Amino acid sequence: MASEPEQERDGPEKDASERDGSIGAVARAVRLLEHLGNSSRPQSLRELSEIAGTSDSTVYRILATLGKFHLVERDPVTRRFGVGPGIARLAEARRRHFDILSVARPHLESLRDSTLETTSLYTVSGDAAVCIDRVDGMLEVRRIISVGTVVPMPTLGAIGKALMAHLSPQRQLAMMNGIDWRKASRKRSEIEAELPEIRRKGVARSFGERAFDIASLAAMIFNERNQPAWLIIITGPLTRWDAAGMDKIEDTLVAAARDTSREMGATLDFHTGRRSRKAEVT
Repeated sequence: MASEPEQERDGPEKDASERDGSIGAVARAVRLLEHLGNSSRPQSLRELSEIAGTSDSTVYRILATLGKFHLVERDPVTRRFGVGPGIARLAEARRRHFDILSVARPHLESLRDSTLETTSLYTVSGDAAVCIDRVDGMLEVRRIISVGTVVPMPTLGAIGKALMAHLSPQRQLAMMNGIDWRKASRKRSEIEAELPEIRRKGVARSFGERAFDIASLAAMIFNERNQPAWLIIITGPLTRWDAAGMDKIEDTLVAAARDTSREMGATLDFHTGRRSRKAEVT
């Protein structure tokens, strides 16, 4: 049972850095999780110590830490260890992540082809929006967005306004209060008046609000709980990407966000934008 991991542990290709410090602890934790996931039955502490190639006490500490995050659980009767429910949650998160990429990608490409501007997909992650895919614009002067770009919240711009428009009143107020309006390019009263219309139409526009030379058009995508989870954004230079251009593509962008939301399991009434209060982000 332990022959292959023992060979991996003792082989000449083993990186020496994994034998000490935090890197070694992480490597052992991953090896233990892989073994538990591949095992047909729960494992004893002794069996896991043999797999990790270290003492029972060291392995127990690793398992206890993994247990705090529900990645490992211990049977109170047999005292054996198995994978915990946290593994299932990680697997589900991975599935959702790759689903949204495959579902949204054709829309990103189509919107880019129609506008010639850069299109991107952002995921809402805590107090930020993170770019997880993009299709570069086709013109020489274009907006360059890197996958992994983080837009911290609260902020103005199309991303911030699209998200705020779909939050609960309490969360929306908290975000509004978090903006430094002394440095903002728009007045608070203007944004407050704009948010209901953004929610109704399903799309937000920005002209130099977050970056002085950039214009953006964003639409929110909802998950299976009818909560705002991702955004499709079209971005370009302020001198070219204007209101007239947005008028031509707005309905197409809204339809793309609606279709993507439905494929991700959302059950909103997209004619009214209504959803239960329970589904709103609090």
